[in-house]
Formats: sequence, structure tokens, C-alpha cells
Amino acid sequence: MGKRAGSGAVFVLFTTACIWFNEFSFLFAFGIFMLGSLFEFYKLKKITDTPFYILGILLGTALFTFSGFSLLKYVDMEYILYVILVILFATLAATFSKSKRSFADLGTMYAGLIYAALPFISFQFVSINSNGEYDNFPILLFLFIVWMNDSMAYLTGKLIGKTRLAKNISPGKTIEGTLGGLIFSFLLAIGVSQLFTSRSIIDILVIWFAGSVLAVLGDLSESKLKRGVNVKNSGTFLPGHGGFLDRFDSLLLSGPFLMVYYLLVKA
Repeated sequence: MGKRAGSGAVFVLFTTACIWFNEFSFLFAFGIFMLGSLFEFYKLKKITDTPFYILGILLGTALFTFSGFSLLKYVDMEYILYVILVILFATLAATFSKSKRSFADLGTMYAGLIYAALPFISFQFVSINSNGEYDNFPILLFLFIVWMNDSMAYLTGKLIGKTRLAKNISPGKTIEGTLGGLIFSFLLAIGVSQLFTSRSIIDILVIWFAGSVLAVLGDLSESKLKRGVNVKNSGTFLPGHGGFLDRFDSLLLSGPFLMVYYLLVKA
């Protein structure tokens, strides 16, 4: 428990500082998190001995870098087109490959980009306000809601948890613990709405929904992935917590959802 608390505190401080400081430190931190998550996904799916593994890492890096810098007006969006061309050539490479698993590995590479890279790319869109400037508020609020939800769900589950939420996927989760996390994270969201009255209450509630309800579903999704390959943790990145995917499973569904919401709001 001491190791878990210590490593968790360092992780929270590092992540918060990077998001708070400026857009470059935010991109740096989320870029590392994205690469770690992508690597762990490919390792779990066992394609790390194929060329598609390297290509997936390079494509994920390129998509993350170009989309972030294009949103911040440092490069043109046309660079994304080059990445799309590479993806098309990858399909041709699989076609003429002698490996019988070439298309299966190619599909896993694409799945990794959607599952482990897209959520981090999505938060780039969330971080840009309607004036085209970097805004760290939505990301920080989302993460604090996630951390509150996780912590209180764990504590509530330990104290009064009895009914399993999804025993075949994640036996440790209980309905009581889940409700405890949702309630306390909701109270946090309401408190923030009272402190930051210039922020839309709708935006805050949408972020709460993403950081609590969708975060729980993302957690279950990653648990299902691990159960399918018979592993307890996706990696060993954070002592007492597991790997990158274990730490960022809350983003898997929340990131794309928030991206779509913010794109619609800004339209």
C-alpha cells in the first residue's frame, strides 16, 4: 500500500504539472503515455516480433505529433495525409507478405491505433478552446474526477462492497464501490462548478460523465482485454498500479467521447 501510494502521488504530481505548465509539456507527457499504452497493447496481442509492431509505433507517434502541432498551428494538417498514405501502403505490404498472419497482424496494428493511440490524440482536441488556444482546465478536471472516482470506489468497495459489478470481467469491482465513486466524483464536479462560475455547468457535467461512467466502462474494457490473454497487469510502469494501460484505461472511451462533444460545441 505504501509503494502504491508513493508511486501514485509522484504520477499525479508529474501529470498535473505537465498539463498545467504549457501545451508542449502536455504533449510531451501524453505522448509518452500514448507510446507506453500502444507498446503494451501490442505486447499483449503478441505482434511485437512483426514489422507491423514497429510501423504501429511510428504511425501512432506521427499521428499524435502532427495532430497536436497542427491544432496549435505549428504545422499544417496536410502532414496527416502522409500518415494516411503510409497506412494504405501498409495494407499493400500485408497483401504481398509471405506470412499467413500478415492481415491478422495488420488488423491488430490498426486496433492498437484506435484502442491505445486515439484516446490520447482525442484529448488534444479537448485542450484547444474556441479561440484556438491551449486550455488545460478540461483535462485537469477530467483527471481529478477520474482519480476521485477511482479512489472513492476503491475505499467504498473495501468498506461496504458486497455485490459484484462484473464478476466475470473484474471480480474486485462492486456495485457499492462503483456508486460510491460516482457520488463523490459528482460532488467534486458540483464543487468545481461553484468555484469556476465562468465555466459552463453543462461542460463540467459532461466531463464528469466521461470521467466517471465512461471511465468505469473503459476500465472494464481493459480488464476484458487482459483476461483474454491471462495477465493481471498490462505492464510494470508504475509500482503498485501496473502498466500504462492500467493507469489510462479511463481514457479509452472517454477521450473519443469528449473529442466529439467539444468538436460539436465549437462548431
